[in-house]
Amino acid sequence: MASGAVDFSGKEACDRILTWGSDAALPANHSMSSDPLPRSPMLVRVVSAPTTAVRPSVEEAVQNYKDKYSLLRPHFVIRDFARRVLSRHIVNSSILVIGADLRTELANVEHSSSWEEASGQFSLSATFASYATSEGHSVHTIDTSACTKNETMLFTVDDWWQSFDDTRALTRTHTAAAKRPQCWWQSNQTARPSWILSAVFDVPFGQQDPIWRQSTKFMLESTVTYTVVAMHSRLNQHGSILMDGLAAAKALLSRRYKLQVLLVSHYHPDDGEKNDVAFDKYGPNALLLTSHDVEDLLRWGAKAAQRYGGNYAPFKAYVFATQGLDLAIPSMQVYLTKDTSVQDSEGAQTREKKPLQLKPCPQATLPRPISLSFGTMDGEEVLRVGLQTNNTETQRNMLSSKIGAMSGHAPMARNQSEWTINASSHDMKVWYNGNDIGSSEAICLTLLNRSRCTTRIIPEAPSLNSTNERPNILLLLIDPISRGFFERSMPLTRQKLRELEFVHFSKFTAVGANSGPNQAALYSGIPLTRRDGINKNSERRWLWDRLRQSGYKTLKAEDGCIENSNMVQSLKPNTTHGEALNRLFCFDFDRPNCVGPDLASRHLLNYGEQFVKAYQGVAPWAAFLHFVDTHEDTMILSSSLDSQVPSFLEGLHRDMRFENTVVVLCSDHGLHYGPYFQARSGRKERSQPLLYIRIPSSLEPRIDMEAFTENSQLWTTAFDLHETMIQLTSKSKIDNKHHQKFSGGKSLFEALPSTRGCCDDTTDIPSEYCTIAKTESSNQCVRIPNPPSLLSFLADIPLSNRPNFKAICTGLRESTPSEPSLLKVCECATSHRDWHMCTGHPWGINGVLSQDFPEEHFALMKCRGEKPSIDTRIIKQHELLSAVSRSRGKALKPNILLIEVDSVSTAYADRHFPLTRNFLKAHKPRRSTKGEARCDGEICAVDFNLVGLLGANSIANEIPVLSGCMVTRFHSDCFETSGKKDLCSEVGMFTARGGKGCQMCPSGTFLKDPLSPCFDSASICCTRNFEGSNRTKVCSSSSRREHGLQLFRRDRQGDAVWCPFGDGSPFLFDVAKERGYLTLFGQEACGDWILGPEKNKFPLHADIDVHKLYCRTKEKFAGQVGEAHLNQQCSRQRFSIGKSINPLMDHVRGMWDAYPEHTKFAYIMHEVAFHEPGQDWTKMVARSEAYDLQLLEFLLEILERGGRSDTVIILRSNNGLHDGPTTPEYSVQVEHRDPWTQVIFPQMSNWVSIQTAVENQDRLVNGFDLYRTIRDLMGGTGVLEATPDPATPGRSYNILNSLIPEGRTCVDAKIPVDFCPCEGEVERPPSYGVCDPFDPYSDLFCLGD
Repeated sequence: MASGAVDFSGKEACDRILTWGSDAALPANHSMSSDPLPRSPMLVRVVSAPTTAVRPSVEEAVQNYKDKYSLLRPHFVIRDFARRVLSRHIVNSSILVIGADLRTELANVEHSSSWEEASGQFSLSATFASYATSEGHSVHTIDTSACTKNETMLFTVDDWWQSFDDTRALTRTHTAAAKRPQCWWQSNQTARPSWILSAVFDVPFGQQDPIWRQSTKFMLESTVTYTVVAMHSRLNQHGSILMDGLAAAKALLSRRYKLQVLLVSHYHPDDGEKNDVAFDKYGPNALLLTSHDVEDLLRWGAKAAQRYGGNYAPFKAYVFATQGLDLAIPSMQVYLTKDTSVQDSEGAQTREKKPLQLKPCPQATLPRPISLSFGTMDGEEVLRVGLQTNNTETQRNMLSSKIGAMSGHAPMARNQSEWTINASSHDMKVWYNGNDIGSSEAICLTLLNRSRCTTRIIPEAPSLNSTNERPNILLLLIDPISRGFFERSMPLTRQKLRELEFVHFSKFTAVGANSGPNQAALYSGIPLTRRDGINKNSERRWLWDRLRQSGYKTLKAEDGCIENSNMVQSLKPNTTHGEALNRLFCFDFDRPNCVGPDLASRHLLNYGEQFVKAYQGVAPWAAFLHFVDTHEDTMILSSSLDSQVPSFLEGLHRDMRFENTVVVLCSDHGLHYGPYFQARSGRKERSQPLLYIRIPSSLEPRIDMEAFTENSQLWTTAFDLHETMIQLTSKSKIDNKHHQKFSGGKSLFEALPSTRGCCDDTTDIPSEYCTIAKTESSNQCVRIPNPPSLLSFLADIPLSNRPNFKAICTGLRESTPSEPSLLKVCECATSHRDWHMCTGHPWGINGVLSQDFPEEHFALMKCRGEKPSIDTRIIKQHELLSAVSRSRGKALKPNILLIEVDSVSTAYADRHFPLTRNFLKAHKPRRSTKGEARCDGEICAVDFNLVGLLGANSIANEIPVLSGCMVTRFHSDCFETSGKKDLCSEVGMFTARGGKGCQMCPSGTFLKDPLSPCFDSASICCTRNFEGSNRTKVCSSSSRREHGLQLFRRDRQGDAVWCPFGDGSPFLFDVAKERGYLTLFGQEACGDWILGPEKNKFPLHADIDVHKLYCRTKEKFAGQVGEAHLNQQCSRQRFSIGKSINPLMDHVRGMWDAYPEHTKFAYIMHEVAFHEPGQDWTKMVARSEAYDLQLLEFLLEILERGGRSDTVIILRSNNGLHDGPTTPEYSVQVEHRDPWTQVIFPQMSNWVSIQTAVENQDRLVNGFDLYRTIRDLMGGTGVLEATPDPATPGRSYNILNSLIPEGRTCVDAKIPVDFCPCEGEVERPPSYGVCDPFDPYSDLFCLGD
């Protein structure tokens, strides 16, 4: 068999992922004559035994992986959606899934090793139903393949809905035939579902509209929180567009559902636009307010499908629908203004911060706004309408309450108090809640595509039994928000509560999972045991009913449009006021939570203020104002409340409205679903609602304020708050005494029992809430699932169905660079020569094939009037070999290739490096029945899943891997302060003679003593060599991570480098050269070291230094090519007279070819390709996927060049994305702490224990461990016997040979609290940015110092 033959066992090669280097026969139709590596003439194939199998060429292998990937179905978006939604565990939650061939698909899913694996292999509906079942939900399933006959759908949604009620007549004659078991079934209940958490309609083209043709009863009677509908379109042979799904859209829109784009099968940006407008119009979360918007989406999609798939190619869109505020894919970017930042109330960046700034309501930015107010004219109630004209004057008209006309025009239509009126040829829509304007408290108007609503209170006469002696009640309820989330997101409100002397109840705890049980406890005092029990308990008496009966004027309203809920808001409370607002919030919704140009919360607060003013001093009143703005899982819309609630409270206080008024600010629970809820801390916050109470001074003499204050530190619930309000509002103590209680609730004005000091002993608090509230740390590191990302939307669209990034030489010459240019004016540069005038190629007439200047490995040429060109080559230099070991075989040391991809998380790699990831997964070790770990083929690829960061950014995570050292902010408490402070040495500089002030050491050098001032020249103060051990430089503070490490250097940014105590340079390039390695350093950036010369942490002495290429191109081409293309430089290689777009990879290829018998250590860092701080998502993703193809080809070629037997490849990222406008996203924050890390090594080697590596892949690893691993691979002795052996970091492990302790913690691994990936060890809630202590702004988001 040929060494490294490919395994093609099974069916066709594209039916499974290829494994590189296993023994098997090829398909019969495989060509035996293909050259495995035509571009490498130095390769010699060794045949160990007769065989018919031949390794495919790199090109064939890459194509096989591309074919395999093309067969995957969309799965990232639905996987994220399922985790986010189905984590919402509430009693009697049901799931409805409708799809084709579901029985077969579900049976196949059950045989998959994991749900994540199944999500890429089977239909969206099947994987969603399977995951819902595993999460314990009741799943109702309809298989449309069994419900059709002769391509005719045998059922509608109403048919299924009515099938639970035998007393109702079936709506269609053939429904009885459809209701057989093979058509629809349910997992564990037969009754009609009282609440459907999510309904998924994933049916083929042509089946959606028939299913929804009869859906009225289902839409009116069901309670469905989330709906996902597959909609289709395609161009037909006549040029028109066929659409399927509009019936579903119209049915959902009629019930006030908000439709949004979740996923599409094809994507193409708008032509001719500078920015990708299509991403906003048809991308993730695009809001479809009307059926015309849905038609536009399907029309755009049909054209995109035609572009990429040819005529009649079908387009498919998954549309997400909800009546709430949730987005299809949670993303703050939908709501945030551009370049927003965290600021304080004065505008300065500070830790006392207010949240990021939200976009205004879209209509608020339109010119010519309209105004609306109630008024009278000739003694008649009218509506004043103002329209600003072009000259900024306001044209005012009156709308009569009797004739419903404006300026004499008669009404055109009327439906449930909605009138459409012809007003000067412009359609105007008017809604009001009463029979006419005169009896209405709320009215809305739309004119010229602009809307406006206004409210008022029509006071009701006080009842005979009303008395002003009882206090008023003002209760503001935020549904939902936890105490922790409130403190993080509403600092202005928290500050106002302190100023107004509210009492905070720090252990107020939920009694149920969602709004129902908690609001039932608050307003009725009776536990809610069933979701539908809120309407069925005859003993339940609501607080507003009690108060109104006893003479109170009452108000209950919330600022959301939910028409299908069976929770408290569906009760339509019998209050004095509030019903008028029910439909106002459904009138003209837009984001973030707007009614026309105003926030919904603004309308609610205005109405509440009008209510207070109407009854203050007239009758006792109670207002219950609910805000649902936080009922969404981006966790950003609370910002819209933080400026309004404080001003509302301040206004009432200023107007003396707080006299004799008890004010309560509370929530019913914390957020109980979504990305953060998947974390332990998120589940903990779910049970920690908010409670602040303000008692007016006039009431204090009548209550026990001491007991009230002491109770604020005890465990309390909504049952206690209910009893408190009953006591406050009762006419007498006798009335309160006869009040019947159904729970353990007690008034907060009475001393609570001592048992309230313990959660477990507090009646009404579920035991699981007490368990999770206890402070417990886990000895097992568990990473939370990655939150949904907008980038999943693009990752799920097949590469063939959207724009790809063409790997072209942008801005570079395509002509042969070796042609002489004797008659032209040219400039040339090489790796060893700066830019200079030239008349021909700098390597002579033969150009890249020349043997001249063998030490030079790249050449650039720019002739006037032509594009520049780049050549790369590596020529074997014997003088280099004289300094290294000539016999690798004796030392048995492997080649080491360290590939670093900047700012790429594991999740990002999964989404956008599918070819590379699938190739490596094919070689993932598997355990045999005996427990032994083995790999398919000759190589193993171990994925390390728990890699902790040692810092926020690239440099802080690269330094530990390349030197075993640590980068921190300098902390003076590491040393005993003595002597005079020196400003120069504090920033890593020396004081030059002659009064020249602070000077930097020359490039490649650093201060000999970073702690002591030096008043001399650079030759005296600076050095190139790592100084020997010096105890005076070792950090002695045990509270610091750098404790026990030796200070190596400081720099002007305040950074400090700390290294293990010992002799000799720990820098891997220095160690490698001492161990007999040839070395190569390359990064896609210009600088002697990471981020430029000023942060040159270690002097660089690599044999082949590629980074200068980017310095040369930047010097000459930056203005012509553009910074964005510096990572796309095309080069011509010595052994491949063609173009390559990755010079770093070209240099490594050349090095492996030129020095096949010598040990090599190469480090390359790809920096620019993915570090895209902007929001041009399509370009960023396309560029990443282009790199994915390059990376796969590169890995296969290195393995072909002998890497299967003699090379260890470490493929890693330093961290996830850590800067730019996307950092407020929770997904970015979580992914930042999850750097991609994989190690590829020969299965048969003496350097690695496969068993140990497999054990370590799910244990906590850090950069120090990678450093020790590389050091061990390089061996322990240098070429010269006197060579010192630099120290390695303490408590570090060789991840390929040393077993990491299972209970290793972030403290053990010196991982800072802000970057610890273990949720059981550190609670890291969502923030407004990624922590970076080296950046003054990003430092605001750090928990540590």
